[in-house]
Amino acid sequence: MNKKLLRIFLIIGMTLLLTSCSDIPLKAVKGSGVTSAEQFKSYDQLHERKIIAYYKPFSLKENIKLPEEVEKLRVDLPTKELPFTVDDELGYIVSFKDENGNRSYEFQQSYVQYDDYGEISSFYTISIIPSSDNPLEKIDIEAGKDLVGNELKEQLIAGSTPFFEQKLTTDSALNYTFFEYDEETKNVHTVKTQANEFYTYNNGNIYHIGYFVDHERFNKRAHKQLKKLTKAMIF
Repeated sequence: MNKKLLRIFLIIGMTLLLTSCSDIPLKAVKGSGVTSAEQFKSYDQLHERKIIAYYKPFSLKENIKLPEEVEKLRVDLPTKELPFTVDDELGYIVSFKDENGNRSYEFQQSYVQYDDYGEISSFYTISIIPSSDNPLEKIDIEAGKDLVGNELKEQLIAGSTPFFEQKLTTDSALNYTFFEYDEETKNVHTVKTQANEFYTYNNGNIYHIGYFVDHERFNKRAHKQLKKLTKAMIF
């Protein structure tokens, strides 16, 4: 092969390599609100964070390259293992100041199914928030019931890491908060709703998950499936 052809093949190869994964610029947008787990906010203090910037969400289906600080938060979720058909999957990023005043990021992965009227019928949302402080070391609660009487269970992973699950077993519910984007106003805001929840800490990150399936408050089979999926994803 002569040098000219070699250069052509090298150029083609580099072009394919560079276009296989595109950088995503973090486009700042207006926003309001902060996410936290209501049951555990007195331990992790996430509700007191100061959000520096909100960014326009992006499709998780896209093969994109995120900033390194955000990419390391991202988890691999096999959508085929969710107990509903995913119509939309989006990544949300906000930046905030941590307890030391340093800039940090929260990454939210949202998987949603809509009903025939365009309303959300099912969702699974996971928020990953870096924290040098492990809130699980401070938690001193008696598992059994959450703050409004729903079932609260604690399981020790590998014998030492608490993994909490909250089930909607009463007519009451704590607020579950997640980010949503309004296309008309170009604004990221928080939504408060009911959800079954998981909460834990691993490898320097707080993991807070909420889900709701088929308009049902609690589905035993779906909960078992999502508990297994969540644990495999984090640990």
